[in-house]
Amino acid sequence: MGCAYTENFLQAWCNLAERGQIKTVYPVREAIHSGTQVEIGIENSSGNAKYYAKESSPSHMRRLDGEILERFVEGTDFVVQFNPFRGYRPGTNKPEFRDGTENAPKPGAENCRFECQETKSDLSLLKRDPLKQVLLKNNGRYNLYYNAFPIEETGHFLYVPVERNGIKESLPHIAQVLTEISIEDTLELCDNSTDSILFFNSIHAGATADHFHIQMIPHLKTLKDGTPLRDGKYALERAARGEYGERKILEDYPIRGLFYSNEDKAKISQDILHLQKKGIPFNWILMGGNSYLLPRKKEFERVSEFSNILASVECLGKMVTSDRKIYDELTKESIHRAFGKMSYSVEELRGFGISSAASGDYDVCGNCVIRWCGGAGDPCSDCPHKS
Repeated sequence: MGCAYTENFLQAWCNLAERGQIKTVYPVREAIHSGTQVEIGIENSSGNAKYYAKESSPSHMRRLDGEILERFVEGTDFVVQFNPFRGYRPGTNKPEFRDGTENAPKPGAENCRFECQETKSDLSLLKRDPLKQVLLKNNGRYNLYYNAFPIEETGHFLYVPVERNGIKESLPHIAQVLTEISIEDTLELCDNSTDSILFFNSIHAGATADHFHIQMIPHLKTLKDGTPLRDGKYALERAARGEYGERKILEDYPIRGLFYSNEDKAKISQDILHLQKKGIPFNWILMGGNSYLLPRKKEFERVSEFSNILASVECLGKMVTSDRKIYDELTKESIHRAFGKMSYSVEELRGFGISSAASGDYDVCGNCVIRWCGGAGDPCSDCPHKS
């Protein structure tokens, strides 16, 4: 079932590319001549989905040069991808090499970057026909849309909740925050998506739209030139895992994180909800029946080693950049340095409630969201069991 589920989506992607329907057109504000536009999209080239970009005006049209390149970072299982097309995105600023926090996307439907209530540009979800619609066990209904600026030419999707009232459907504006129900929905989507990678970027961990969405890309086994991934796995999948009480923690990996089987639904939900309550940004990555939860330091949302914000795909082990110099010069040392800034230590994880206490050493307080009482770490200030 899962394989067919994924294959149907990938086939729908290819069909849209063949019809020229995966594209975004937007005005170039800095253009010398008024009326100049850039079109970016995916086309079907000799049976293969391929990125393209072109600039047009009333008097001319030209293709914009670009080729996606990929290589391994020497001495690692990390991949770096040079994707010049993502550099054409509207609002893409001059590269910034600095440590710090970005301004969060403005909340509310009127500021939604998906333009979920009113079409203002080609970026609006209302202008994209959904590739598919899925109905889940919790009666959650999701539309599957193409990402306007895909990382993978062969498929990059957005799952977005949809409401149905009779025969009428709408896209409710829901903030980019997970709930117990949407966590269960995401786990179900992963269970039905063989050879795919699903991920959630929280605000200040790579999310550029404050509208609830889960992203999905195919789990490719090779680089663009056909070079295979080691054992067909990304760096995150190959990371060693150590025991951490009732949880497992990533070892010998540039960013500290927690590992779960997707069968551990209660622990996954508890830890995610706790991070959100504490205001801690995170990336949640799901693949191969497993989950990886990567808490992030907000003050290092942006790091000086890279010109773009690092999100789930980079944490996975695929560094995507539209800067050719970064592509050419990226090293193992710079990856470890950058992720080291972003990452919490084991002691910090324990300190804000991701406990390493063994089973029976703590109780879960029903009045708090994942707060351990009587075990490792400090109990929360509002906990009635605080001594």
